[in-house]
Amino acid sequence: MPAGCTLILCHHDAQPEYPLIAQAMQALLAEQGLVLETRVVSHADWYQGRVKADLWLGSVNLGRPPEPSLMTWLLSVPLLRRLLEVGAPGLPQWLYQWRRGRARQKPAWRS
Repeated sequence: MPAGCTLILCHHDAQPEYPLIAQAMQALLAEQGLVLETRVVSHADWYQGRVKADLWLGSVNLGRPPEPSLMTWLLSVPLLRRLLEVGAPGLPQWLYQWRRGRARQKPAWRS
């Protein structure tokens, strides 16, 4: 990434440590010649992914065992589901078939 580029970091307003983390990231990226613009939004807007951003700051709370919990978490957060759909075209259709016991092949993005 060329020096002087601007990255947009978005985080919600419900975590008091996020501004401190964003400041630390800003300082580290500035050392590399990058600009970090921070946007603070409501938790609802963050959760739904209603803001344009390059980086999203958030946390994960998973139960035990972590494997099924991780997939449930990834697919239950609209922001993350939207990002996964960009990187994995066909995900919604594959999940629909999988839930009905009809997903016989690996998804195309996992081949």
